Amino acid sequence: MKGNSMNYRIKKKPWILRLFTKPFQTVAFSPNIYTPDGKEISKAQLEHEICHLRQQRDTGRLRYLFKYLTSKKFQFDMEVEAIAVEIEYSDQSKRQAIADSYARLLSSSAYSHCAPSYEVAMRAICKACGGGLGEAI
Repeated sequence: MKGNSMNYRIKKKPWILRLFTKPFQTVAFSPNIYTPDGKEISKAQLEHEICHLRQQRDTGRLRYLFKYLTSKKFQFDMEVEAIAVEIEYSDQSKRQAIADSYARLLSSSAYSHCAPSYEVAMRAICKACGGGLGEAI
C-alpha cells in the first residue's frame, strides 16, 4: 500500500462529524482528512489516515462508508490495517504504547466496540505489524 501518492486536504472537522465522533478523533473521508482543529498531524498519524483514503479508493468511497458504519468486522479490519501503518511510521520506543492505546480504543465505545475485547484487538494489531512489536499477546 505504501508508495502510492494520494491527494488529500487537511481540514477542520465540520460540525456534523463532531456530532458523531469523539473530540480527539481524526477522520478520513476522501479527499479530505478532518482533524479536530484543522492543523497538521504527525507523519505516523497522517500515514494512518492516508491508509484509510487508499482503502476508500480500493473499496469505493460510499461502499467503504456503508460497510464501515454497518459491519464491526469491516471497521475492525480497516482500523487494524491503518494502525499497523501508523506503528510502522512511529518511533520504535512508542510502538507498544500506541498498540496498547488502540487496542483499548477498538474495544471501547470510541470505535463501537468493533473488537470484542482488548486481547483480540492487541493480537490482531501485533499480527498486522508482522512481529514489529516487542510483546505480542
